[in-house]
Amino acid sequence: MLRDAPNDYTLANDVDALEFLNSKSTTIPIPKIIRLSDPTETFQFSLMERSQGDVLHNVYHTYTIEQKKSVAKQLGSYIRQWRQFTAPRAQKINGEQLHDILIGKCLGSIPDCKRIGYTNDEWFEHLSPELRMGLIAEDKTLKEDTQRLEERLRELKAKLPDCDKYVFTHGDLNLSNIIVKDGIITGIVDWERAGFYPWWAESYFAYNLCGDDRFYEMFKWAGADFCPEYDRRTFHSQIVRPIHRIGVVYGKCPRIHRKEENTWHRRPFCKCKPYSGLIRPSRMGVKPIHEIADSYPKHSYNSDKEFKNKP
Repeated sequence: MLRDAPNDYTLANDVDALEFLNSKSTTIPIPKIIRLSDPTETFQFSLMERSQGDVLHNVYHTYTIEQKKSVAKQLGSYIRQWRQFTAPRAQKINGEQLHDILIGKCLGSIPDCKRIGYTNDEWFEHLSPELRMGLIAEDKTLKEDTQRLEERLRELKAKLPDCDKYVFTHGDLNLSNIIVKDGIITGIVDWERAGFYPWWAESYFAYNLCGDDRFYEMFKWAGADFCPEYDRRTFHSQIVRPIHRIGVVYGKCPRIHRKEENTWHRRPFCKCKPYSGLIRPSRMGVKPIHEIADSYPKHSYNSDKEFKNKP
C-alpha cells in the first residue's frame, strides 16, 4: 500500500524509532523498515513491513479474561525491554527536543507548539509565559501583584516531578497500536511520539487513556511494567495529580494559532469510515504561529455545504 500521510513532521520520528529498536537485541515485535530515499532528497519514501493480525481494538471484546491478562503480560515484557534504553536528557532519537504532549498541549497532535526542554528548568521556562496568564485567569488580582504571581508560579514549578532518569518511551500506547494474532502480540506500531521521556511519562500517557475501560484493564495488569518505581495509588498522587494541575493552568491561558484559522470541514471519507472531519492547515505542512491572547477568539470553519449528508 502506498500511503500519502499528513505533512505533520512525525513520520521521520517513527522511522528513527523503528530503526533504533531494530538495531537493539530485543524481542519487541516491531515492523522492519527500509529507507528508499536519500536523506537529502525532497521526497522521502520508506518501505515498512506489515504486521500480521488485527488491531487489539477490534478483537479485545472477544478475548477471555485469561487471554486479556496474557496480552497484558506480553505487553509488559516489551515495555520493560524498551525502558532499559536511557538518555542523559529528554530528547528525540536524533537528539532534538521532544514535542510537549504532556503539559503544553495546544493543537492536540504533533507537532505541537511547545517543546519539552532538555532539563526540568528549561521545560518549565518554556511553559512559564502561558502559566502566568493561566494563573491570572484563575485570579485576576495577580495581574497587579507581580510578587504574588511569581510565588504562585514557583509553587507550580515545585509540582513538576524531579527527573533523574529519561527512558525510551512509546508515547502513544493504546489498543489501536497493538497488533495481535491468536492472542499473541505480533506488532507494536505508530512510534511517531517515541523518544526519551521522564521515567514516569509512559505510565502518565496510559492514565490519560483510562477513559477506555479496556485499556484500563491492560494498565492494571501490566502497571508494574509501565512504571516499576511506584504503585498505582502513589503514582496518581505524586505524578498524575501534580502534572494535571500544571496542565489545567496552562489550558486557562488564552492562545491563538495564526495560520490555523482556515480549517475546512471534509465529507465522510469512505463507506468503511462513514464520518466527516476537519482538514487543518497544520496537517498539511503549515506551521501555525502560537501567540498568547487576551481572550479566546470565536472559531469559524470554512465548510462546503455540498459535503453535508453525503455518504
